[in-house]
Amino acid sequence: MIVRGGTKPGSFIWYMFVRNWWLVALILLVAVFIGELYAQLPVFGTTVFSSNAAAMLATVVGIFLVFRFNNAYERWWEARTLWGGIVNSSRNWGREVTTMLVASRISGLDEASAKQTQKRLVYRHLAYINALRMNLRGEDIGEQLQPFLSEREAEGVQEAANPAAWLLHRQGVDLSEAAGSDTADTVILTELHRTLNELSDFQGGCERINNTAFPDSVTYMSKALVVFLALLIPIVFIEPNDRVYPLEFVAILFISLAFVVVFQLAFELMQPFENEPNDTPMTALCVAIERDLRQFLGETDLPEPLEPVEGVLM
Repeated sequence: MIVRGGTKPGSFIWYMFVRNWWLVALILLVAVFIGELYAQLPVFGTTVFSSNAAAMLATVVGIFLVFRFNNAYERWWEARTLWGGIVNSSRNWGREVTTMLVASRISGLDEASAKQTQKRLVYRHLAYINALRMNLRGEDIGEQLQPFLSEREAEGVQEAANPAAWLLHRQGVDLSEAAGSDTADTVILTELHRTLNELSDFQGGCERINNTAFPDSVTYMSKALVVFLALLIPIVFIEPNDRVYPLEFVAILFISLAFVVVFQLAFELMQPFENEPNDTPMTALCVAIERDLRQFLGETDLPEPLEPVEGVLM
């Protein structure tokens, strides 16, 4: 996620011009062709495209871009909202585990076993959120979850088809084994399972966004129209045999590339879990959750908060 003030002039120029170098080169070729050769070729002896035609096409492209950008922003915002819910439910989980699963409330736990159970449930939750993060980004889990899990569970999560869902199931199994059959135990167990259900709902929402692709026909059509409009603008605004001044060429580039940049931004927002600058900062959120939950356990050796790198928080 790009933090406030993270976009510098250099990164804007790179995003606008350098990243689209191929289109800048095409626009330059079109401008030179018009300025030097357009009037010399008989087939191009008259104006091919008028400003009215360009305005009509710009309207059509604008409709496509507005539809695409609005849909992309909704997906991006929903992803951020879902992970905000994961943060809140994680804090609820840590608070409930450390305050409810105590010897004075659960009939089958003594002081030592209560502490062990609390730590096991909190650390498994830290493994869960990191497994979900890596699954959404398509990353290999490898050995990254070993600090949070027992050796047996670390092996089990490697074999699971959905590691995050498997860890959530293990939480439920562990809760059922820890709580007894007393009424008070059942009430506490129900409350903790409610938090697990919330986490499962948030996970399902993230997976739905990640697995639902935007229609390819709309993507290809809008991209083709955007590129065509970008090449049409110099044809419309540069007269044959006219000298193209540097300032005029820069203005044409800005106008042409503005449509392209909006299209690219919408494309990036469409997939908010691809580990790109505009994505949901899941790594930073996982570190923040880890700090909170380990503090609930009374630990003091906490990881440092993740800081933005070149204006981007991952």
